[in-house]
Amino acid sequence: MLKAVMKEGEALAQARSIALPVDIIERHYATLQTLEPWAMGSMAFDLLAERRLEIEALNGTMVRLGKEYNLSLPFNYVIYAALKPYTNGTLK
Repeated sequence: MLKAVMKEGEALAQARSIALPVDIIERHYATLQTLEPWAMGSMAFDLLAERRLEIEALNGTMVRLGKEYNLSLPFNYVIYAALKPYTNGTLK
């Protein structure tokens, strides 16, 4: 799933004419593989602590730009849809 999300980001960058290194996904994925199995991203820590999430700025932007460029970004869409109810930290 992580690689799929990264590939969607790469596709969006290409659609926007943003040059990325050819091996960017493999290099970053290899780096992430060196982390401890229990490592989490900052948004996971925020979710667990019931703090406001950066979902709009991150995956929300991906979803909005994907629509603008007529790209299918299903993995980012699922992440965005799943976490949007927690934008303000809790399900209120």
